[in-house]
Amino acid sequence: MSTGSETNPGTTKQFSLSPQIFVGTDRLYVSLWYSLICTLFISLHLIFIIAIRRLCGWKSKFSFTILLLVSIFCIIRLVTHLVASLTSLLYLDFFKYKILWQIFGSLAVPSYFTVVLLNVILTFHRFVYTALPFTASNYLRKSLLKIIVAGILLFFLSLVAVLNTELFGVFWVDVIMTWATSKSYAADIYNLINHISNYGVGIINLVAYTCLFAILIRRRLLSFTRNHEIKMTLQVLCMVVSEFLLFLFWEFATMNAFDAWDIIKGETSDLFFYIITILPYFIFNGSATTGCTARPPTAVDLYTKSTQEHWKILNDTPMAIPPTVKPFSRDH
Repeated sequence: MSTGSETNPGTTKQFSLSPQIFVGTDRLYVSLWYSLICTLFISLHLIFIIAIRRLCGWKSKFSFTILLLVSIFCIIRLVTHLVASLTSLLYLDFFKYKILWQIFGSLAVPSYFTVVLLNVILTFHRFVYTALPFTASNYLRKSLLKIIVAGILLFFLSLVAVLNTELFGVFWVDVIMTWATSKSYAADIYNLINHISNYGVGIINLVAYTCLFAILIRRRLLSFTRNHEIKMTLQVLCMVVSEFLLFLFWEFATMNAFDAWDIIKGETSDLFFYIITILPYFIFNGSATTGCTARPPTAVDLYTKSTQEHWKILNDTPMAIPPTVKPFSRDH
């Protein structure tokens, strides 16, 4: 996320002494802008969840389970931002309602770090099933994947609990329509973790998916001539490029914590992060429902289809030798 936004915003004391950047119509416009984005993205995530809920499972279907969790935590983050933005229009006293602003922060920040973690796990799962299409299910057993899901939920709840303490609290500050920490040392800690997360967003997927496509091309499982292969490539390319551009903006753009436009740009870029993973499904497929349920082929799918087509050609050829290897059957 933007280093001028949630994890390096200064302290609440600094902002309480600063001039109110957003007042009157300015605050109204910014609140409406955030609300519009959040409402649109929440709607897309709900459509996505409805479309993929029956595809979720374990082993090779675990990617859809992770995508479902990504959407859930994105919705938590977007709803939190939506409510916080609308609450700003009430001009509530910051110190009197401090617990409310802290609750907002304790939901917003953990959601971001959890989504980053889920994206890393999603990439790892896809990479393993690409590199080891026949044996991946032996390593990524159902019991292990359940432990991973439980660990993700525990990670989120632990962060929520920690951020509801006085030592590491993060607050929504309506005078600048963004987030702040309660202590200066907490801001330093969040800043460090945020930089690490940003590099994870920008670099891990870029490297992993480059290797993934290299493996597919090397095994001649990806020719870029079939329509579904092109769609799959464009979906991944759109996601990876968008994440990398956000990474460049977050890490290298010059941001002023007390400049109105910089605050808006930082918060808007943060909100767009929560739609990047699912947006390609809507863009590169016909309709929203079809786009979500049309599962992009994995290495297992491509390998299976390639094998089946190969044996079909052999069987259609006179005097063909019967295959001694059974076509791969996906074990869910």
